[in-house]
Amino acid sequence: MNWDDIEAVIFDLDGTLLEYERSPGEVLQRAYDTLEIEPIFPVKKYYARYDEFAEKYDSQQRLRAECFATLAAEHGADPEDGRAVAAALTDD
Repeated sequence: MNWDDIEAVIFDLDGTLLEYERSPGEVLQRAYDTLEIEPIFPVKKYYARYDEFAEKYDSQQRLRAECFATLAAEHGADPEDGRAVAAALTDD
């Protein structure tokens, strides 16, 4: 085998090599708890809007911040609270 011929390595991460300890909903709830605020939106709302924001932003942090800010505004909360939740989620 010639290592120079390898162009890509693909990993199957559906529990074969990596298992998540918490669901995305639990991680989002932990961000709310960290900030000591009531939940602004459920995680399924984020997933429903993910592709829309993925088309606009290359950075996962920026994508979350802007998506969470939009979701917060749509649910009657301050967009800055949405950005704070995104930052707390990133820090987790």
